[in-house]
Amino acid sequence: MSAPPDDVTIRVINEGAGWRLECRPRFEAQMFRSGRAAEAAARSIAARFALSGLGVQMAVEDQGHAILGTTTFFPLPVSDTLNAAPTARGGL
Repeated sequence: MSAPPDDVTIRVINEGAGWRLECRPRFEAQMFRSGRAAEAAARSIAARFALSGLGVQMAVEDQGHAILGTTTFFPLPVSDTLNAAPTARGGL
């Protein structure tokens, strides 16, 4: 799995009793007890990067490093992220 240099790659890898989430080039690996939790965290991180304008290539691998599934998160243009930002309204 290769991504353009400006993009982020995320891998969720089974390691025996746990699952490792790697996110390159942004931060250190994290460990999770369940694959579901690791994949949910990976999707959340990927969505945040896409909202900030970076594309993400995400892959989930088994213990033998065979790819179980991949997802591409396309970067959103800055104009789209400004329009998608939630707004808060106060008052009663």
